[in-house]
Amino acid sequence: MADHILIADANGVWRRFDHGNMSGIHWDEIFRITGYRFDYRISVVTVLEFDFEHGEYLELQSDTPGFDQVLLAIIKRFQILPQMIDQLNGMSHGDEPIELWSKIKA
Repeated sequence: MADHILIADANGVWRRFDHGNMSGIHWDEIFRITGYRFDYRISVVTVLEFDFEHGEYLELQSDTPGFDQVLLAIIKRFQILPQMIDQLNGMSHGDEPIELWSKIKA
């Protein structure tokens, strides 16, 4: 069982740990969001990676409580197309990560 839950609120995306501490990223600090699938042998999880502009990142996994709420919040906030989420969910372990959103448009 996870020692934290995931939360999306008006300020950003957070991990709230059982002991009460929180860490995360403010919405305006998010430089890029990518996603991929990872095989832990007992299950395959979806991973969202939130990149800061200067190289740090925050990874959130779909087997953590609150993940679905965070996913819905980023879809709404960053206007991520349903097709992108379908592509993410259809990925296999080892597939290259996909970019869901970026401050820099290609």
